[in-house]
Amino acid sequence: MWERTGLLVTGPEGLALHAERALEPMADAYESGALFRVRIEDSFAKARSLLAGHAVQILQPGRGEFLIGDNPALTVRRDGPRLSYNMAIGDAHSVVLPIGPGYVLSTGPQPAYLRASPAEVEELNTLQICAARRYVYTRPGSSALRPFITRQGRDHRPPNEQLVSTK
Repeated sequence: MWERTGLLVTGPEGLALHAERALEPMADAYESGALFRVRIEDSFAKARSLLAGHAVQILQPGRGEFLIGDNPALTVRRDGPRLSYNMAIGDAHSVVLPIGPGYVLSTGPQPAYLRASPAEVEELNTLQICAARRYVYTRPGSSALRPFITRQGRDHRPPNEQLVSTK
């Protein structure tokens, strides 16, 4: 305040006024949405940089089909037999995204077209169920997945969260 106006700020009222004036440009940027836009652009640039060394892999189920949850893009990390999800991109081994019942896009060290085993299909579907906020989507005619969705939803989600399967 001294540098800007030549006035010496004293007391709580003066400090509050100074703080309000100092923070006003940031508050304006927040109100207009400009701050949000900048944060989204920054997050995109960081994710792009972190994924630059990865290649795209396409997974197709050897048997069965993939589910798509309402939160489909997941970061995943395998530590031994355990598969964790929804960590920061820099901590993940891969990012997976189902794009239909027959395909999942994944990041990996080399470009590849891979056939997922039935166990891998089940594991990826379970991740979609666990990560879903409320919905898991199947295609019309895939009623065989309903018991799986119900069982996994019951076994892997908190009891107060209801999961809805839709076509």
